[in-house]
Amino acid sequence: MTSRRHRTDVLVVGTGPVGLTLEAELARYGVDATVAGPEGRWHDLSCRVDAVRPYDDRVEARLVDPRDGAVTVVTAGWLVACDGAAAPLRPTPRPADGGHPAPGAGRVFRCGVDRPGAGGHEGVGDAVNLGWKLAATLRGWAGAVLLDSYHEERRPAATDGPVGHRYRSSIVADDEADAPPDPFDEALPGMPAPPVPLAARVTVHDVVRQGFALLRLADPWSPRADVPNPPGVPALRAAFAAAGVPFAVHDYRDPVVAHRYRQPFVLLRPDGYVAWRGWRPPADPVALVDLIRGATPRPAPVPVSV
Repeated sequence: MTSRRHRTDVLVVGTGPVGLTLEAELARYGVDATVAGPEGRWHDLSCRVDAVRPYDDRVEARLVDPRDGAVTVVTAGWLVACDGAAAPLRPTPRPADGGHPAPGAGRVFRCGVDRPGAGGHEGVGDAVNLGWKLAATLRGWAGAVLLDSYHEERRPAATDGPVGHRYRSSIVADDEADAPPDPFDEALPGMPAPPVPLAARVTVHDVVRQGFALLRLADPWSPRADVPNPPGVPALRAAFAAAGVPFAVHDYRDPVVAHRYRQPFVLLRPDGYVAWRGWRPPADPVALVDLIRGATPRPAPVPVSV
């Protein structure tokens, strides 16, 4: 029987909530994703994954239609197994000792499966975290270790649970890691942005829809609701532009928002997590942009219990 061939940026295996969330996240950035699964669709066909072969620059998967045995070979940049998808979908991680990576290392990922404690909510969190990182890699502005940060951030999340989890990873600019813990601070770097509307009918997800977003907020400790405008923001904008990273600046004067974020300058990632915050724009915007896109990461701090 002759095999058909198909090309796509990302092959998503699994048609449950996690797989469809990942498809939607990739679509936000115009990434071509193909979704396949035994109870779902692949171009309106039910199918199963019969074999997967990762290479340095691609992944090839053999899909079989259980109804008539028709075979389609899909070539993708990455393959992501979701919603309990099983063998032969084996991730090929990079070696922890820094040795030479195996062929295809980092080309196969899992979302919401094979992690202790992972449930539906955690799986969706996996998809949101991985989605923007795959899109950044495909669009050419991701640093060399941005995709590696997926495991660094999401493995602890499965243990800690989705509520209140804080990423302490190499792509979070956390200058407050050594500060005494404040259980009432909802906007520490590495935390999801506080669940408060930024303005009428404007949420965090609206401002990060296409990329990173800098929030300029009224000084939370000032009696005036003025948005600060010190020098430094144009340099930050230029640093993002030079790296090709999508970026926008948004001003909000609501004092309630300012108090929830604690500091007047807050940089949000595409997944709605706080990447950095400060009382003034960053002193070295190029270094900050490189860090949060995984180009020059700082060593990950040792996790601590608080």
